Amino acid sequence: MARHWLWAAALLITLTGGNATAEPRDVRVDTRPLILDYANPQRKRFGKLTWLGGLVLRSSAGPFGGYSGLAVSADGSELLAISDRTSWLKMRVEERGGQLIDVRDAVIGKLVLRDEWDNPEVGRGLNDAEGLAALEPGVLAGDYYIVFEGKHRIHRYEFDGTNFSAPVGALELPPAALRLPDNKALESLAILRDGPYEGAAIAFSERRAHISGDSLGWLFHEGRVEQIRLKRSRMFDITDAAALPDGGLVVLERNFAGIMRGVFMRIRRIDAADIKPGARLDGEVLYETEDGRMVDNMEAIAVHTDAEGRTILTVMSDDNYNPVQRTLLMRFAME
Repeated sequence: MARHWLWAAALLITLTGGNATAEPRDVRVDTRPLILDYANPQRKRFGKLTWLGGLVLRSSAGPFGGYSGLAVSADGSELLAISDRTSWLKMRVEERGGQLIDVRDAVIGKLVLRDEWDNPEVGRGLNDAEGLAALEPGVLAGDYYIVFEGKHRIHRYEFDGTNFSAPVGALELPPAALRLPDNKALESLAILRDGPYEGAAIAFSERRAHISGDSLGWLFHEGRVEQIRLKRSRMFDITDAAALPDGGLVVLERNFAGIMRGVFMRIRRIDAADIKPGARLDGEVLYETEDGRMVDNMEAIAVHTDAEGRTILTVMSDDNYNPVQRTLLMRFAME
């Protein structure tokens, strides 16, 4: 229970430190198995998802933690995560019998931040990265859009497999997105993979931003920006989204229900046919945690397809750089 007290405190203070160098470096990441349901450790079915294992990650490297955006390789064997302090983590995932068992070959680096293309700046308000999306899904070495809070923006970066470039472009945000409060702004970003809006970027605000109480979102498609909404219910806030192969989305949400109840995770699926300008999206709940002690501050989700053709969800938590919170990595199959 004490962990929830400190988790709440972490949400109320501005965290500093965790200096990362621009040059990538190898780091050690220790792991232990994550049991999602202590009452039934052998449980495999969670809502409409199948459990493929999880890990609690720890590292003494200063920049480690705070992960809010995630991408995975086409086969799921490698992942790339971005943190609230704009450090990035790349590592290889080990599986046995289709179950997540360990990570290795971890590397941490630091993004180059710029306010304007000719004005390098690393001041307060520039470094709160909240999501990343590969322009070519499943290819870790390539171009990415990264979304930031504080000074709201979506910048384009190139990743060559070993390091990120300085930003090379940007998506122009509409005035309504620029007016969002600092800590309730754009929180998720995905590139649609099929359907009439294939290749479009879609981004959502974290909390209620519309008069209805819904989260606001925008479709960036063929030089146009169109508004879209996501229905907000039962105090869940969107923390990330990932594109599905069929053109739909999975949306990751969090509800911090108070010190006594803890934090809950929900995953919704949005059908491709529902995604269009002006739409109010809702979707099907694939899974919602039953107990506030099962997970932590889940903020990152990514999708790949395994050798059996199943859609695999990889989910990661942001520990707020708080020693009593956890960096969790877990996998589910959509079946």
